[in-house]
Amino acid sequence: ALAWRVAGLWRALPEPQPWPLPVWWQWAAIVIAPLTFSVVFRARPRLWPILAAVSIAGYLASLSVGRHLGIEVGAFSGALVVGIGSNLYARLCDRPALVPLTPGLIVLVPGSLGYHSLTALLDHETLAGIDFAFGMLIVAVALVGGILTANVVMPPRRIM
Repeated sequence: ALAWRVAGLWRALPEPQPWPLPVWWQWAAIVIAPLTFSVVFRARPRLWPILAAVSIAGYLASLSVGRHLGIEVGAFSGALVVGIGSNLYARLCDRPALVPLTPGLIVLVPGSLGYHSLTALLDHETLAGIDFAFGMLIVAVALVGGILTANVVMPPRRIM
């Protein structure tokens, strides 16, 4: 918030027009992101394809359902797919489900909603800031609901 105030002089300048990125950048990012999370979380390299598959499946479910039914239902379905995939991994490999669950959920978390909420509140656009914050809260609840539902649909063999 302090940096936002100090940078207020720069924000008074006309805003540059963003360059549209090609669609393939999104797909490159969704393939690279789970692999980088695998490195950050120190997963074994033999697990990287599993982590990437669970993360990409969750993102695709979130994207396809979210286009038709809204971001909240998309987040729920993405978390459901990530949870089922993680629990399936736990059942088949007798390993903790958190290994593929963590990177899969990070891909689904809507950090931009929190950023938009904070910037709107700092710009004294209270209604827009509260609207973004409420949307972020609903998506977070949808993610938790998807994981809880996945534990009912495909429970792990044991809780680790």
